[in-house]
Amino acid sequence: PDYKVGLPTLSEIVSQRASLRRQTTMERYCAGTTDDMVLWGDEFVKDSEADLLDLRNMHEVDQFAELLPHLNPLRASHYWSWFRVAGVAARLIKMYPALEQDVWQAFETWSQNFPRYCFFENRSMIEKAAERPNLPTVKLVEQLASFDNPLLEIRLGTPDDARMKGEPTPVELQQYLWERGWSAEMPSGQVLL
Repeated sequence: PDYKVGLPTLSEIVSQRASLRRQTTMERYCAGTTDDMVLWGDEFVKDSEADLLDLRNMHEVDQFAELLPHLNPLRASHYWSWFRVAGVAARLIKMYPALEQDVWQAFETWSQNFPRYCFFENRSMIEKAAERPNLPTVKLVEQLASFDNPLLEIRLGTPDDARMKGEPTPVELQQYLWERGWSAEMPSGQVLL
């Protein structure tokens, strides 16, 4: 035929998805206040590969510990990020006193990304946060990690919850396109099942 429908390349699809994800994250979670807006700054977006972090059926404290390493290390030096993550830690300690040591360990390990890290300052921040009502949940840490890593698909909840969304991960999308011959691109080391 004299016409051809141009399909976007896989890298274009992934790039558009990452950009759209950042925009919708900001629209969804940013109430418009200055302190909220600084949580979603472009300086936190990392170059990352498409990946899947499946935290379904994990305890909330374990999800917290698994998510923290996925935050941009700059967030430990960013007051509002540190303040909010400390709030999540305080909430988890209140809810699960038997797992207090696990929460402290995860938070302390993450906080050490701050060049002027101080053990006592971190403890004080969480103790003060515990006095506040309406502390943030692990979902906030998931949102921050998702924003910082636009190509990282994070699944919380039960396996059925994740499948009901119906949205493929970037890796699943790439595999789908490759299997149909629409893209010859496969990341190095990617093994198709």
